[in-house]
Amino acid sequence: MPDWRFFKDGDGNSYYIDNAGKIVASGEPEATYRISVRGLDYYTAQADELILRHHATKGLLILKTILAMPRVDQRIVDAQNKAALSLNSLKQRHGSRFDNMNRLASPLIYESGETAVIIHDIMFYSLNIRHSFEIIKNKWRLLPHYWYNGISIGVRMQSGEKKGYDFLLAIDSEKFASKPGTTTRLEEHWGTRLFTENINRSEIFRDEKKVIYSFTSGNSPPLTGFESIVKNGNFGYIIRAIAPASKGDAVAEAMKNTVSGFSISDIN
Repeated sequence: MPDWRFFKDGDGNSYYIDNAGKIVASGEPEATYRISVRGLDYYTAQADELILRHHATKGLLILKTILAMPRVDQRIVDAQNKAALSLNSLKQRHGSRFDNMNRLASPLIYESGETAVIIHDIMFYSLNIRHSFEIIKNKWRLLPHYWYNGISIGVRMQSGEKKGYDFLLAIDSEKFASKPGTTTRLEEHWGTRLFTENINRSEIFRDEKKVIYSFTSGNSPPLTGFESIVKNGNFGYIIRAIAPASKGDAVAEAMKNTVSGFSISDIN
């Protein structure tokens, strides 16, 4: 070990390279992983180490994220070839337990230029965020005929900031036993989860699968934000971005773009 070389990659990940040239990652699980081309060597090694140390779901999350990245770079292609082998081996070892691990190994987050792409491969949605963010909560409820996942994200407009958020983003997604019907039915199902009173909504978009509102609250301090209801087969989603009205127009525009950019993988 004294002869091992210490490295830190472009993502700030620290690791060693042993005398055989193999990357030695920590194997310690983190709350979330945001994969980039800069850190692919580390993330590939970390996934295998996590699986070896009985953090299989976290390792699977990294493997799936690498496989979801666009094949625009030879380093990505090489990493995906390794990830596919590791994932297939994991699937064979865990058998029927793999399906439950796979559901919990989401969302996937990778960098694409200056944008972070969030893909929820289990609940069939994706969105892009062009700012610094943290996943605050990732809650699951899995029943035989019903799935629920709730994600809360804190977004910072200034990447150098370390405390507080400019706006909060929440995504609640559900898989029902049957198709929920219209977006109006979904709105009735969820009711006014964001506020119970003193809120003014303005509809800014509607089609057969999606409705988007802007809203303001007369509460103190006054709040502003955007909310979208989306249906997709027997899946339903509610997406909400909220911030103090004092944050100004730039934050409001970022919230609108984020909510409007929510995308589904169409399953009819």
